[in-house]
Amino acid sequence: MIMRSYLIQPIDEEDTNLAAYSVHAERENQLLKIVDRQVLEEATDEQLEAACNLSCRCLDREGLNRPSMKEVSMELERLRKS
Repeated sequence: MIMRSYLIQPIDEEDTNLAAYSVHAERENQLLKIVDRQVLEEATDEQLEAACNLSCRCLDREGLNRPSMKEVSMELERLRKS
């Protein structure tokens, strides 16, 4: 879902892994800038926003705040059908 090259620079060395980089991009409201072009062309705005929000929830540092695999599965199925 994410392009191979970075379009925004990580703010520090902690942002060098893909998960941290994605969360940083979301905080900076630039997450859609790193989404693969094909995904941008095929998904609706609602699907993109929901998928980005879901991925960031999955990356929450607090494990208790992360969705369960069942919740992730249900949300992805909902997005697929929309």
